[in-house]
Amino acid sequence: MSWDVIYHVLYAKIYSQNGFILVKPLLNAPIGQKIGYPPFFHFLFAVLGKILNIDYMLIARAIQPILAFSIVLSVTYVAKRFYGNIAGIYAGFLMISSTIIYRIMLPVPENLALIFLPIAVYLYYASIKEKKIKYAFISGILMVLIVATHQAAFLCLIIIITMFTIVELLIYKDKDVLKNYGLFLLSLSVIVIVVLLVILILKPILIQNIINQGITAALGFET
Repeated sequence: MSWDVIYHVLYAKIYSQNGFILVKPLLNAPIGQKIGYPPFFHFLFAVLGKILNIDYMLIARAIQPILAFSIVLSVTYVAKRFYGNIAGIYAGFLMISSTIIYRIMLPVPENLALIFLPIAVYLYYASIKEKKIKYAFISGILMVLIVATHQAAFLCLIIIITMFTIVELLIYKDKDVLKNYGLFLLSLSVIVIVVLLVILILKPILIQNIINQGITAALGFET
C-alpha cells in the first residue's frame, strides 16, 4: 500500500470522530485545514470501522482484492455488452495481466469510482440506443456516487456523456437525446436537493459552513 492510503484512512478517522465536517481540525489551527476529497469513500471506511470495530488499516487491506475484482468485473461486463463475450473476456484478462493491476489494488477513492464509471457510461449509451430514458436516470445516480467519490472520475464521465450527446445531435440528428441528457443531469439535482434538506433538518450548522466556505470545499473540489 502507498502513502495516500494512510491519508484516506486519516480522513475516515476524522469523520468517525467528528461526523461530516469540512476541515481537519488538528491542522492549521485554529480554523483547521480544508479536506480536499469528496467524502463518500471515507464514509464507507468510517461505517465499516464502527460496525466491525476493527482498525481502519485492516479494512484497507481487506478491501484491496474486492476493489480490484469489482473494477475488472465492471470493465469485463461493459466490454461484453458493447462488443460481445470474447471482447469482454479479453478485456478482463488484459487488465489482470497489465501493470495497472498494481494501481487498482490500492484502497483509494479513484478505484471505487472506477467501478461505477464504465457502468454509468454503458447505461447512458443504452438509454440512447434502446430508447429507454430510465437508463439515463440510473446512469445519473451512478454519477452522483462518482461525484461523491472522486473529482477526476466525475470530470471524465461528464466529458464522455457530453460527447455521446453531441455526436448524436450533430451526426445522427437525434434531438431526443436531449431528453436523455436532461434526465441524466436531473438525477444529480434531485439527490443534491434531498441531501441538502436532510442536512438542514439534522445538522443545520453544516449548511452555514458550506455557505461560508463554498460548495466546492464541501465536495472536495477546491484543491
